[in-house]
This record gives sequence, C-alpha cells and structure tokens, in this order.
Amino acid sequence: MRPNDEIAMDLKNEYRQTLMNVLLTGNWIDIQTTKVLRPFKISLTQYNILKILENIHPKPSTLKKVQSQLIDPISNGSRNIHKLTLMGLIEKEFDSIDKRQLKLRISTKGKNLLKKMDNVIDEKIGNSQELSGQDLIVANQVLDKLRTIY
Repeated sequence: MRPNDEIAMDLKNEYRQTLMNVLLTGNWIDIQTTKVLRPFKISLTQYNILKILENIHPKPSTLKKVQSQLIDPISNGSRNIHKLTLMGLIEKEFDSIDKRQLKLRISTKGKNLLKKMDNVIDEKIGNSQELSGQDLIVANQVLDKLRTIY
C-alpha cells in the first residue's frame, strides 16, 4: 500500500467514526431530553413544536411551516398539535381570508411551561462547564458543515 492510500484509508475510517459518534451523540441527547420532558408529559416532538412557535411569537404559523421545521419530519405534526391544543399550550384560529388555513400560536400557558422545561434541560443536560463558548461555536460549525454534505 502506498502512503497516500494509507492516508485516504485513515480519512475514510475517521469519517465513519465521526458519523457513528454523531449518531450516538444525537441518540444520547434524544434519550436525555426525553427523560427530562417525561414529568411534563410532553414528547420531544411536542417540545420541538413549542420551540418553533416560541421563536416566531407573536406571529402565527401554519401547520405546513411547523412541520417543515420539525427535527423529525416523519413525526405526526398534526396529531401532536391537536394534543398541544387540548392541553392549552397552543392556540389555533382559522385565517379570516382562507378558512381552510389554520394559524397556530403558542399560548401563555405554553410559554410558561416551555420556560420551566428549558430551565430543567439547562440544569440537567445543557449547561456543561466542560464546553466553552468557543467549543460550542466550533461544534455547531462542524455539524452544520456535516449536514451540507448530504
């Protein structure tokens, strides 16, 4: 084997190892976040929906826009939105012009619950003293770059 082939082989193995590490870390974060959300009786998808609506508040959003921003695009967004509405965490209203169009907003109750959940998430898994602000910036840049590859 020539030296360049060896380097290419090592890079291929590093890429696979990095990919597996990202998958394992994503799964670990999913499990930890699910544990934290369990006492609030909120799923990870429902939490994601609340965060999406919080980020655009006070503007409303549509079901289609919310579903396009979900971490898990396969999840049943309309069913989860219905559950969040029944819990009083989301407000739904029909568009005055297009009655088929549904507008979604996070409610005050939803914002208050989200604040409580975010505090617990920060306390349990999201406030590591081991990672500096620069570490987090670099990690985000690398992860963003990794996503552009696919």
